[in-house]
Amino acid sequence: MYPQMKKTNLLPLNKVFIFTILNFIFQLTFSQDSKHEKWHYYANAKGEEVLKVSAVRINNFSDGMARIEKYFWDGGAKAYNNYGYIDTNGTLVIKQDFEKASDFKFGIASVKKRGEDFFYIIDKSGKKIINKNLPVAPLIQENTIIWREKNSFGIMDFQGNILVPVGKYVDFGGYDDYGLCCVAKEKDPSTWLYGFIDTKGNEVIPCSFNQSGTSSFKGGLARMSMPNGKTGFIDTKGKIAIPGIHSPAEYFSEGFYPASFGKNRTLWGLVDSTNKTIIQGKYDDLRSPYKDAVRVELKGKHGYLKTDGTVLIPIEYDDWSFEFSRNGLAVFVKNDIYYAYNINGELIHKFNTGERVINVVPEYQIIIFRDNASGRTKMMNFEGKIIFENEKVCHIGTINSNRAVLKYCD
Repeated sequence: MYPQMKKTNLLPLNKVFIFTILNFIFQLTFSQDSKHEKWHYYANAKGEEVLKVSAVRINNFSDGMARIEKYFWDGGAKAYNNYGYIDTNGTLVIKQDFEKASDFKFGIASVKKRGEDFFYIIDKSGKKIINKNLPVAPLIQENTIIWREKNSFGIMDFQGNILVPVGKYVDFGGYDDYGLCCVAKEKDPSTWLYGFIDTKGNEVIPCSFNQSGTSSFKGGLARMSMPNGKTGFIDTKGKIAIPGIHSPAEYFSEGFYPASFGKNRTLWGLVDSTNKTIIQGKYDDLRSPYKDAVRVELKGKHGYLKTDGTVLIPIEYDDWSFEFSRNGLAVFVKNDIYYAYNINGELIHKFNTGERVINVVPEYQIIIFRDNASGRTKMMNFEGKIIFENEKVCHIGTINSNRAVLKYCD
């Protein structure tokens, strides 16, 4: 008889061999990835590093997710930089399968895979939730998805129910805070008539206004072209609330609207709901009020007035960077020095020469600015107090979901 062979060595050797091969493949793949990716970082609203992510590039967070580019190898001769998504913990929750991708809004995003000629909608798990392919990236708004198709557009809800079929309208402006969307029908090749639809696609204000573009409701009124060719305002029922005597005119807000004056209609003033001129039409630019503050430009200088025409912030600045209506603070520049004001017109901080304001984050009451001389980035609250300063940090981006792109100095 042949001597009995020990069976305890062969199987472990096979296991070791297989493990070695798999480990080699893993290390090879990991090595290939690491050559194309590097470490990127996110900070919280205090400037503290909270995430470390391996990627080619990263983007700001939106709706609790961040779209990042990662290296993708198909296992053969092709490799790409594809988009995937991470959550606020830095976990790659949706793999890098997409050539193009949008930020998440209201829990969904639009994506396109490489080699395909259409976009589709996914949820935060990466699952395709609507069985419809879209030729271009859509506009995602609350409860509605608006997409272009040839010379028209369509609207559907998040369940894929068609609210407005493609071909019914030729232009749209998106839904406003009143749940209305300005749309246009083609009367003839040179004339589009505008009206409004609601969130169910019903035409609640008939397309009868002949003008050059869409509008939206602000302060309960929408600017529309009147029969006399001037810009007036209608209410949400479609009735004329303010007859048109100026053209052009800007959005109605807090009982007022900016209107054009002068021979060439290039000077601006402020008009109330009775069409009475409140601020003389002499400004090169004048914006709709926000909390009684009106941003103006006069002979190349910038500042703010109150709605009664008195000065809130002196009209002496060379340029502006941030305004009250979007950021809660107004930031102006004069002789390359930045100045930050609060809504009461009080100067809260005059920055040093070489310091540049790069972001204002109203949700966290933060001003982010950079010292160009040192390359350092700092954070200040709306009272003018420095809350973060680190000589190793050279950039902090837009803060969303308590996360902001963080870049260290080289």
